[in-house]
Amino acid sequence: MGAKRDAGVTLTNAAIDALAPGRSITDDLVPGLSARRHGSGVSFHLYYRTRAGQQRRMKVGAYPVLSIAKAREIAKEVLGAVAAGKDPAGAWQAARAAPTISSPCRHAVHGCSLLR
Repeated sequence: MGAKRDAGVTLTNAAIDALAPGRSITDDLVPGLSARRHGSGVSFHLYYRTRAGQQRRMKVGAYPVLSIAKAREIAKEVLGAVAAGKDPAGAWQAARAAPTISSPCRHAVHGCSLLR
């Protein structure tokens, strides 16, 4: 079950500090930006749709390490890239799924019959 959302409000330190665990609030100044309280703290997330209609959610950063103003600035940059036809969260997912140098090495070591 997802977090319960409160109506869009202007994100403020007081509003974020008042969040109960498992709750999130959306910002009314930047579309798709929200703050969510987890057991370990609060993080900013951005929800958007690609031009192809895929729904994406990406973590912007942790509060209070990342200020509300900086979270808005990052979210606006991401939304600008989305408007230009890019998919920042999709690109990040593809980069994580790409093979790394350790993948063939791990296969060579674990697949080697001499080490079994």
